[in-house]
Amino acid sequence: MGLALFVGVVSLLLWRNSGREPVPQPIPRCPLINDVSLRPFGDREVSARVERIAHDQFNDDFLYNKEGSVKVGVREQWGGSLIFFGEAADSMNTLDDSALGRGVQLRFHDEARATQRCPVDNPGWIAAQAGDRCGQGSQVDAVITQHGLMLTTIPTLLNPDWSARDCNKGCGGLVKKSQLRVTEALRFINSHVLEVEVAVTNLSDRDIHTKHGERNDFPALFARRGADNLPQLRNANGEVLSGDRVPASGANHELRIPGGWATYQNAQASYGIGIFWENHNEFVRVLEDENEVGHLSSDFAFSLPAKETVYGRYYLLLGGYDAVKRLAEDLDHTLAPFGRIELNRIEDDTRTVTLSGWVLDNKDVSSLELWIDDKKISDLTFNSQRADICQLYPGYSMCAGGHSRIGFETTYRRPEGNGCAQAVEVRARDGDGNVRVIGRKSITPVVY
Repeated sequence: MGLALFVGVVSLLLWRNSGREPVPQPIPRCPLINDVSLRPFGDREVSARVERIAHDQFNDDFLYNKEGSVKVGVREQWGGSLIFFGEAADSMNTLDDSALGRGVQLRFHDEARATQRCPVDNPGWIAAQAGDRCGQGSQVDAVITQHGLMLTTIPTLLNPDWSARDCNKGCGGLVKKSQLRVTEALRFINSHVLEVEVAVTNLSDRDIHTKHGERNDFPALFARRGADNLPQLRNANGEVLSGDRVPASGANHELRIPGGWATYQNAQASYGIGIFWENHNEFVRVLEDENEVGHLSSDFAFSLPAKETVYGRYYLLLGGYDAVKRLAEDLDHTLAPFGRIELNRIEDDTRTVTLSGWVLDNKDVSSLELWIDDKKISDLTFNSQRADICQLYPGYSMCAGGHSRIGFETTYRRPEGNGCAQAVEVRARDGDGNVRVIGRKSITPVVY
């Protein structure tokens, strides 16, 4: 009998005579590793219920804040355009909901198809979220009421007859849809602050370019105007942009407003609506017409690449001027970085991992760090150009002036582990001191 077999038989006999069962080895309880949200405020949400009201020919969906004191309303027959934002108890609406094409909505232009080629140069290809100039609305395709309010629609073409050689208005036929898909996600992140996240997908095979002078409304805001509503337009410095700075009735007027936000207020500046652009866009424009309709729009041009999705976020603020100013300044200082870990490639032969991704912030990013299982491994640097991301997130200052060095790439050695996957994180700090995990991936550790 061989020595190994003898030893095995003796061990078996001893175990049988011991009267004890073998002790199983403990199985490690591994934590779940989930990626993080692209939203700077993460999963913060103070939204509550959604109420659907049917009246006349319309279906309106209202999202309330957690306290039930403030609500926002969207109209399904107008492509999900916002038609209400204000205090819920007194239905104190700050938006102009008097007609299709008002409220808060999105519109997109195509430089190559800017005008209808007829003698009077009617508007050309314009995708309008609310509906066309004939009064036909864009019906929403889907409404989801979990974690806030989400809507999806295919905007109509503002001019149904845009490609015709004659100057007929082109009304009376079917609604003509664009080849864009708009998805909006609404949620309250503060009792008086609404976050609106927008995704615009170009479903066509052609790029859509917009030049300055034909700006995309991303979004356009029409506030209630007139002496009994919100007659004052104020900038971030509190200046009232009215009086001799507003032209006579019937004239169109553009006024650039620096600071990234503006607000319409009542005569006492005690109630109104503010709008804040996350990308810190420095300019908006104001249009005043004979009906005293206030129109604020972001003032930057961007493209919609074929088969790609472009993203943006804006915030609506409710209150008097002092309250809106505090909310806007708080947003400006507390918006944290966001981004993605895109690659986490393992080289088995060298036991190394290549990690890459990108980061954006409403201002700037001062530091990047690699962490594994809550232990800092190393500092990271921006060492790669990401023009593709800058195109999909237009208007951010980190991409301004043709700069796109917002990407990172590093290589590290896989650490030893206990059999559980390890959490690999990139943490970013911005100039205001906000620190946030912008990406989290799992990696199987080496067991030596």
